[in-house]
Amino acid sequence: MSMFATETVSSFAPPAIERGLYLTVLVNAEMPIKSQLDSWCRNVLPLLPEKTILSLQFEKPYRPEADPFASLARAYRLFYMLVEKQRQERMPPIVLRATYAGADQLVFDAGIDLGALLLDGIGDGVCMPLIAEGEIMFSMQAHLDLLQAVRLRLSKTEFISCPSCGRTLFDLQSTTERIKQRTGHLKGVKIAVMGCIVNGPGEMADADFGYVGAGPGRIHLYLGKEIVKNNIPAEIADEELVELIKAHGMWSEPTPAQTD
Repeated sequence: MSMFATETVSSFAPPAIERGLYLTVLVNAEMPIKSQLDSWCRNVLPLLPEKTILSLQFEKPYRPEADPFASLARAYRLFYMLVEKQRQERMPPIVLRATYAGADQLVFDAGIDLGALLLDGIGDGVCMPLIAEGEIMFSMQAHLDLLQAVRLRLSKTEFISCPSCGRTLFDLQSTTERIKQRTGHLKGVKIAVMGCIVNGPGEMADADFGYVGAGPGRIHLYLGKEIVKNNIPAEIADEELVELIKAHGMWSEPTPAQTD
């Protein structure tokens, strides 16, 4: 399973996948990695169709102490540079592939290694299979979460929340969870849930909508950084937030799969 950035899905992935042109370059960690990749890019890459999807895979566990390029991130950076040198303006899509032993390793290692590469513009998709069985849904969600974190593919609502303090005027944790349950299916929408009006508006960053404590049992609703519903009762604030999202054309009804 591989997941791609939104623009890559529309331009590269379908025609390449239809032709079966998904090529994994095997790297022998016991041989000089730079010379292997350089030779492949000079001798094999020119023979491939332009839109062939490329990926790397180490044949044996890599040992960073044995070769400066024997790490996932460094190998992909080198590979990207060599492919770019060969193809110049006609870069093929590159899938960042890494295999992890368990969920914890996937979350932390992928976030560091693959996340850093994606933020630097290296990679058009990710493939992170887990060795353990029975974790397909977790792996799929981890793919989407990583692409969302680096802003390459927005597949769900993004929530911003303050850490809570003595000025917080409602149960921030339960309120945030309740709003997530109601609005978490809205692709690409950013919602801020803030405890008070002192720091809340400034901490909302670039949220599309804000839910901010205004006093005991009272809520301000924001559109961007502008208050549009002032001092409304907390018991109707959730529904008023939904109506505000609908009024600005950013609401969609959840699918049956999203409500499970």
